[in-house]
Amino acid sequence: MDLYYKQEITVGLLVIVAIAGFFGGLMWLTGRSFTTGRMDVNVVFEEIGTLTEGDPVQISGFMVGTVGLIELETEGRVSVQLEVDRRFQPKTDAQVAIRSLDFLGAKYVEYSPGTAANFLAEGQAIVGVSSVDLAEIATGLTDDAIEVLVGAQRILSERMTEDVHATLAAVRE
Repeated sequence: MDLYYKQEITVGLLVIVAIAGFFGGLMWLTGRSFTTGRMDVNVVFEEIGTLTEGDPVQISGFMVGTVGLIELETEGRVSVQLEVDRRFQPKTDAQVAIRSLDFLGAKYVEYSPGTAANFLAEGQAIVGVSSVDLAEIATGLTDDAIEVLVGAQRILSERMTEDVHATLAAVRE
């Protein structure tokens, strides 16, 4: 074999290995695998907030999957596909809730596969629950505090005006 062809074969093999390494690393970083160890679980929510594709799915704080496809079916009905480990196949009493991960609005899905004897029928959706966001609670508390301060300012302002009028009346006499 000619030396020129050996160099071409070596370069070609290196390119193939580099491409395979790139896609393998990409799959590893996104939490996907080449095996069929995952299954899709369909969930329907009334409202999902800032939930996005790729957000984590957890059971008791342990990551078991990611949020897949999100589609708006109609107003007040959002279909979310969860990609979870096959070991956690949903049962008839499965529960799903969207939880807040931090104050910045990041979300995760809390998934409970259930303890019933029967598995959920193929294609049947779980009705999910959206929880109140920590940022929304903080905003609500801030609004309440502002109302209290404005009310206090009004009371003090009226009392101050009465005191000034009483002082002026006393000085005139």
